[in-house]
Amino acid sequence: MLAILIIGIAISSVTACSEDSTGRATPGNSTRPSSSSTNTVESSTSISSQLSFDAFKSKPCDILTAQQVASLGTFDPPEAENDALGPSCRLDGKDISVDPSYEVTFLTDGSTIESIRENAGSYAVSRETEIDSYPAVIFDSTDGLLNCSTAVGIATDQVFLAQTNITEKDPDYSGNACAAAENLASLVLESLKG
Repeated sequence: MLAILIIGIAISSVTACSEDSTGRATPGNSTRPSSSSTNTVESSTSISSQLSFDAFKSKPCDILTAQQVASLGTFDPPEAENDALGPSCRLDGKDISVDPSYEVTFLTDGSTIESIRENAGSYAVSRETEIDSYPAVIFDSTDGLLNCSTAVGIATDQVFLAQTNITEKDPDYSGNACAAAENLASLVLESLKG
């Protein structure tokens, strides 16, 4: 199961995440990790060409084509879920000792890219960037080597989250889960652009 810590963002208050008994990250009030190795790049939050994930909210696993999924690895059948953050699709690796796991979540909890940027700044890994000209924040509570999250603002009021859990045996991204999260985010943007 995907075991990535994410930021449970409430616009009015700062919260962190904790894992529930299934290993899935959930919003919580735990102490946030230290920002001793934070790498921040200032970037604009201006979104010139707004996109929408509305067509995928009821069917989040349709966001990636079969070809895109195949490019990421070998997975069990995708699992759609709907939790406090919003609808999501999880791809669990077929062989958890080798295959990566991925999750895409469409944030419907009121999060904006600005609120995510503010909250992610205290994580051990936190970096602002752009992916295909859209503002993004890459973050992880530990070191970004095996787990990482990328939030991408696609409209003033729409953000999606691309999360990765990479194994040490992954041939492409071992030790660089944040690059895998960026790649997943790029594939989602490709689908959203049509």
